[in-house]
Amino acid sequence: MICKSCGRTIENANANFCDYCGASLREQGFQEFHTAEIHQNNEVKENDKPVSFGNWFGSMILPFIPIVGSVLYLVMLLYWSFSGKVPASKKNWARASFIVLIMSIILVVFYLEWFMQQAGVNGVDINSYIQQLYGK
Repeated sequence: MICKSCGRTIENANANFCDYCGASLREQGFQEFHTAEIHQNNEVKENDKPVSFGNWFGSMILPFIPIVGSVLYLVMLLYWSFSGKVPASKKNWARASFIVLIMSIILVVFYLEWFMQQAGVNGVDINSYIQQLYGK
């Protein structure tokens, strides 16, 4: 039954008062309701299909391919992020991975800049160190 005061469904049909608002159910009566059957179409759209294990594995292993893997990974992340033909789960993963990749690059650049400044402040000549390292 439904409380006419607050509109919530009361489980106990013998209750005298609403469990939620405390209004008397006997004075105002109660209202029975029946739900209509709903027939849903269970067709799965192309973009809602689950991504296979092989597809995920290939996506994750892509940056480890020598020479072209990193560039190809970046290009594919952009494609997966903005293409309409990619399943939603892979699109969301690609967007998150792209953001993490950009943040990581920015942090590495700031760290290297800080490291170079600290080395310069401490009197280390980076050029002579690189020449000594490569034997020039």
